[in-house]
Amino acid sequence: TIILIIINSIVNRSKKELSERELAVLKIKNLEAEQQQHIQQLQPHCLFNALSTLKSLINNNAEQAEEYLVRLSDFLRVSVSSHANKLVTLDEELKFTNDYIKLQQIRFANSFFCEIDIPDFAQQSFVIPVYALQTLVENAIKHNAFTATKPLYLSIVFKNTSIEVKNNKIPKATENKSGLGLGNLDKRYSLIAGERIVIDNKPDYFLVSIKLIKKE
Repeated sequence: TIILIIINSIVNRSKKELSERELAVLKIKNLEAEQQQHIQQLQPHCLFNALSTLKSLINNNAEQAEEYLVRLSDFLRVSVSSHANKLVTLDEELKFTNDYIKLQQIRFANSFFCEIDIPDFAQQSFVIPVYALQTLVENAIKHNAFTATKPLYLSIVFKNTSIEVKNNKIPKATENKSGLGLGNLDKRYSLIAGERIVIDNKPDYFLVSIKLIKKE
């Protein structure tokens, strides 16, 4: 009887673990579907803003317009080709995010500044969920009312096997903060890497820390 009870307990535990793994896989697939839908919605919106900026640059600064077009091409190419990946090297994510940052800096002129401090060894040694950094940069731009007189300052820094993305706060007068972007990123990170993003929301700054994953 005792042996049967032990066997039954082991079988039930195995079934529970299998069900939990299957549920986790389903959650990841659901989040990936949501992410793909977000990308499909983002690209036309991003492209519309980019083309408007490009039109203005062509009329006023042909050299800068050429640089903008090259970065826009790289950004859209990666956004189309990388959506099937769960993880990318930190180096790849930085290149993609840097293209996005440069596009926004040209668009917003002297009102948006960004500093990136990540050593080369970290870029090659770690992987990260795709679009993680770009999502955090986009979140900072979306939720702040920055101008040339009140610029947005963003920093992306490597610290103790984590990446910290920090920005000063210039809150919009009226805003419906859904938190969907960070919420979805937190869910993806938890399911893919078993880690949670860490948010430090202070009166004068907003900081998100994400744990990097060691490259196998």
